[in-house]
Amino acid sequence: MPVKIMVIDDSFVDLTLIKRAFEAVAPNVSVTYCDDGVDALKRIKDNVRQSKSNTPNICLLDLKMPRISGLDILKELKSHTDTQFISIYMLSSSDNPEDIKNSFDMGCNGYFQKPRRRQDLELMIQSLFNLWEGPARFV
Repeated sequence: MPVKIMVIDDSFVDLTLIKRAFEAVAPNVSVTYCDDGVDALKRIKDNVRQSKSNTPNICLLDLKMPRISGLDILKELKSHTDTQFISIYMLSSSDNPEDIKNSFDMGCNGYFQKPRRRQDLELMIQSLFNLWEGPARFV
């Protein structure tokens, strides 16, 4: 089954860096980018209603966003049977133990601190794929 990923982050700079890293590591993988948590939640719910095949398998979710927090999105997605299967990895600049604990308590599958160097971001994305499919090489 081909993996479908949604990246939700309100920072244009971070989204741009993440997009470049995905293009370098996994250019053939379907990735959707969303800069607003409310819009992302609506897109996911619409995808579920239309066809589960359009729903992302993985979400990379920023923790702190203005209109709705990543924790609120995580809670919403994990509370519904139609979306609880989505693997959600928090992506945050925060290394606060309370943020990490809260994320796991609400059901996230992993927590990545946002890397600042491109090569570290590419390694993070490769790690994400390794978690999803086991060691793999994307050509």
